[in-house]
Amino acid sequence: MVIFLIMPGLSCQILNNSFENNNGPDLSDWEWTCHAESFENAPQGGGKWCIQVPSGNTQGCYPGFVYQKVPWISKDKMYTLSAWVYADSPPVVGINFGKINNGNITLLEGDTTTSASWTRLQVTSEFSLLTGDTAIVILNGGLIGGPAQGFGYFDLIQLEEISKTKNTTDHPIFQLYPNPCVFQSTIIMEEKYMSNVDITVTNIYGQSVLSLHNISGSEVSLDREQLPAGLYFIHLKVNDTLIGTKKWIISE
Repeated sequence: MVIFLIMPGLSCQILNNSFENNNGPDLSDWEWTCHAESFENAPQGGGKWCIQVPSGNTQGCYPGFVYQKVPWISKDKMYTLSAWVYADSPPVVGINFGKINNGNITLLEGDTTTSASWTRLQVTSEFSLLTGDTAIVILNGGLIGGPAQGFGYFDLIQLEEISKTKNTTDHPIFQLYPNPCVFQSTIIMEEKYMSNVDITVTNIYGQSVLSLHNISGSEVSLDREQLPAGLYFIHLKVNDTLIGTKKWIISE
């Protein structure tokens, strides 16, 4: 069991979290992999402007990420990332913890939506950082294929440090990225759970559709193979003990 408490005074600074300055559009302090624009729309309390993030396209530029570096992050702390988000169909869009190393971006835990109206997303996790990694928060415009174009819209980005209290029944956290995916996702496990790992993927009917056994290492690649797009569940066992289950979304 893990108890998370949002403590007063632990709000972490995201620069330009509402994408405007003096009632005008402003995208300063943010970077992107493909493109981004100011857009005149905002949730309640968000002023007038938000950021429009084009979806990544497998036939063009991808991934469709906007991000901000947060180098002051402590890797042994828990954080809650939240934002107001909506999608311009068809993509699944969302917010993610992430890291960057020599220009290479890795998606970590996140929350997603397909809603066409402003929706508050929130995810609590930690930044799994290695030597050379810098923590980032990611606004994920999703991924599509073909000539279609989608967008994600984001505003009021917040990051808060969480006080974490553990007891002896604490279970490890494993992370899954990217999620949703088109071809492949990666599972990251805590160092002490890096051997005798079994992974089972089930569909919404509880039927096993994919399994991996006796895995070793901190990262495991999970290929889509012939699975159709949809919602699945990943069940991870270590030494025959279930340590966690996560939703896995496969998109086209």
